Amino acid sequence: MSDEQLISMLVDELTAERVRINRMIIDLVRSRDVLDEVIDMASESATTGPAALTRRR
Repeated sequence: MSDEQLISMLVDELTAERVRINRMIIDLVRSRDVLDEVIDMASESATTGPAALTRRR
């Protein structure tokens, strides 16, 4: 196998790894966004919902 073929194979492998990592990052960002929404809703509920009234008594 020539050096050019080896380099081409390496570039293909590295490109595939970058694609895999990018997909993982996209999934992590989605998960973070969902968590942010849940945290925001829970925070609002804690200050305005029935649980907040119970704590204030």
